[in-house]
Amino acid sequence: MSLYKAVLKILKANKINLLIAVIVTVIITFFYAQNIAAPDAKLDRGTMTIVTEDNSALSKALIDYLKEEQTVVELSDKSQKSIDDALYFGKIDYVLFLPKDFTTNIEAGVPSAIDAQSRPDAFAKTLIEGQVDTFLSTYTAFYHVTGNREEALKNTQSTLAANGEVTISRGYSERMNQQFGSLVFNALAYGLFLSIFSGYGVVNLVFNRKEIRNRNQVSPLSTRRLNRAVSIGMLGYSLLLTSCFTAGLLLFTRSTWSVMTGYLVINLLCFFLPIVTFSTCVTSFVKNSEALNGISNVYIMGSCFLGGVFVSSDFLPDFISKIASFTPTYWFVQNNQLIGNTLSVNADFITKFWLNCLILVLFACAFLIIQFVLKKDSRWFNQKRVA
Repeated sequence: MSLYKAVLKILKANKINLLIAVIVTVIITFFYAQNIAAPDAKLDRGTMTIVTEDNSALSKALIDYLKEEQTVVELSDKSQKSIDDALYFGKIDYVLFLPKDFTTNIEAGVPSAIDAQSRPDAFAKTLIEGQVDTFLSTYTAFYHVTGNREEALKNTQSTLAANGEVTISRGYSERMNQQFGSLVFNALAYGLFLSIFSGYGVVNLVFNRKEIRNRNQVSPLSTRRLNRAVSIGMLGYSLLLTSCFTAGLLLFTRSTWSVMTGYLVINLLCFFLPIVTFSTCVTSFVKNSEALNGISNVYIMGSCFLGGVFVSSDFLPDFISKIASFTPTYWFVQNNQLIGNTLSVNADFITKFWLNCLILVLFACAFLIIQFVLKKDSRWFNQKRVA
């Protein structure tokens, strides 16, 4: 019992450092809450910009129509880099490109008459593309009947002048809430990982001190029992921390328990395994606080950047995702995205979900094997040095 009290005392002495991860998680969660909100009754206007090289009456009419339906903003710099930055930072949701031969291609039925670019998570993309398609389809139908551009354009404008109120379905609200929940759970890839790793780090740094090890060697408690007691104490700390994080996020997102909420929790528990095994493996052998801080900054934060926690993987190059796939964080985020984009459980969802969970478990096994091999080599080296 005294060992568990010692572990608790060490954690309390380092509570400021351990609270950093909690604060970061709260900040990330608040950031997600400010940027993701599922509307209750009406569809919000999307923010878009239009880059046109065509000055025809058709392109001008299309732009005027979109200005009535969406929020059209003008970018001072319309270079590709400026457009990419505007999309990434959320200044716009959608970019419509109209080429020089826009009108000719539309009337000829060329499918690639226009081009577009959007944020991967922007629902406005569906609305804007639907409105563009409606306008151009209506114009094309009238043009093929009359053969006159002015008359076809006039009929198109009068036909689309009728306004109505569009309400979103319950399924859309559920999907948006689900995506919000999955994104918030992504924050645990950093907050929970860092909290558990830091806890293991401060405790093992104390028990790995030379004077503490020498004192334990003459104590009636064997080294194996000592390590087991410390491991149980840290496992209890990790489980308590995970439970508090999970309960806090569920309360914050106001999530009612559902099948998808259960999958989010299962995914988190699978991610919990490589977190604990990695933390145990690294902190058992690294006996320097600066080295542990470096590992947490490089590996934990780096895997979150590469894995899609801080920056959506949709914005990252493919080779970055391939590198990130060698970390458990990537598969944890992939499962959360899968859950966020799924409304009904089917065979395809179950297969992908449990495959990702299996990969997380394999990461945990790999860290255990590495720890076992390193510990065996360390014992052999110590025995050889004594001999």
